[in-house]
Amino acid sequence: MSYWDEIDQQVTDAEAEASDKPDPWADRADTDPALTEAQLAFLEGLADQPGVPRITGDPTGEATGDPTDHPTGAEPVPPG
Repeated sequence: MSYWDEIDQQVTDAEAEASDKPDPWADRADTDPALTEAQLAFLEGLADQPGVPRITGDPTGEATGDPTDHPTGAEPVPPG
C-alpha cells in the first residue's frame, strides 16, 4: 500500500468512526451569532482606521512604481 493510499484509508476509517458519534454542535441554534456583539463592534471599528503609509511617501499609500520616489526626496544609495 502506498503512502497516499494509507492516508486515504485512515481518512475513510476516521469518517466512518465519526458518523457513529453524536454531533457536538447539535445543541447550538443556527441563529446563534459566531461573534459576540463586542467582537463585532471591535471589528467594525477597524474599518475606519487610517491606511499605513508606505515607503513611497505618498500619504495615500499608493505605490508609484518609481524606485527613486522616496519620502525624503533623497537619492537611493547604490548597492555595494
